Amino acid sequence: MLICPSVKMKQTCKKYIICLFLGMMCFGCGEGEIDPQAVELYRQGNLLYEQDRFAEAGRTYERIVQRGIQNGYVYFNLGNAYFKQQRIGQAILAYERASRLIPRDDDVKTNLSVVNLKTLDQIATETPWPGQRLLDAVTINECTVIASVLGGVTVLILLGYILMPNSRRFLMRIGIGCCVVFLLSVGLTGFKIYTMLNHQEAIILDAASIIRSSPDEAANPLFTLHEGTKVQLVEIRDAWLRIQLEDGKIGWLKQEQLEVI
Repeated sequence: MLICPSVKMKQTCKKYIICLFLGMMCFGCGEGEIDPQAVELYRQGNLLYEQDRFAEAGRTYERIVQRGIQNGYVYFNLGNAYFKQQRIGQAILAYERASRLIPRDDDVKTNLSVVNLKTLDQIATETPWPGQRLLDAVTINECTVIASVLGGVTVLILLGYILMPNSRRFLMRIGIGCCVVFLLSVGLTGFKIYTMLNHQEAIILDAASIIRSSPDEAANPLFTLHEGTKVQLVEIRDAWLRIQLEDGKIGWLKQEQLEVI
């Protein structure tokens, strides 16, 4: 729970270290190598957090991210450190990034929902359809692994079909099913990549941001958004971004006022 996030870190520190190892092997360390300095920074960050030195803990977790490591548990702890400093926008940004890396983690979901209640802009959102929930529950890396495994199995079944004529009927049935699932997984992976590239979201970090009718300081103000509000990016023009809210409102603000998830 967000009320006392340190409890979770104390109870599952070993699990986090293991997941951190796996994350660093997949992202940012290359050739399956573990970055010992990042692991030490993670340990230091947890100790600082448990000592209620939240600003120092946050800076320590930030150093891990700056090393190019994308790990959901690092972002989760970073979000906790930001929240303890009342940096609501940064906390939401960190939790959102964590949710994209570990989308089925209940603690991330809980903390994100709690901290979202502290934002000033309570914008109504539509209930996602079941298919969207499924898409959100898996990462691009997981989709890629599943598609690769199914592709390899399909190839093996094809080879068996060629080399074992007595088992062709059985292999054909399995092969058709496997091929269908493989194509579905490829389609899911492609859709996830398309969504990532064409539906970028960002978090407002300024205490208050005036949304204008056009990318100009002299343009008419339309409405104001506050720290922690999530927006969808529609268009980039020089130092300005055109954004859209869940309720359909559209306007322009400067890039420096938000950060992409």
